[in-house]
Amino acid sequence: MDVVLENGLRTTLHHLHEDGCWVQLRLTPDAAIFPQTGRTSVVNVERNGDEMPFAGFASVLVRPDGYIGPVLLATE
Repeated sequence: MDVVLENGLRTTLHHLHEDGCWVQLRLTPDAAIFPQTGRTSVVNVERNGDEMPFAGFASVLVRPDGYIGPVLLATE
């Protein structure tokens, strides 16, 4: 899955998981950071309107195996 970082650079979710840690994708800059009990990378990404797969989310925690963990819903 392609991910566009807040600075406009494009990468993949697979690349973000190369070090084996969880990845928190923050789609809104003021989204809370999940409590970090282990290794977690926090990455601010560009929000592409309401495109799937993260439409309506402020933040998504993704496990190293690619499964979605906890999410924070966007407030309007």
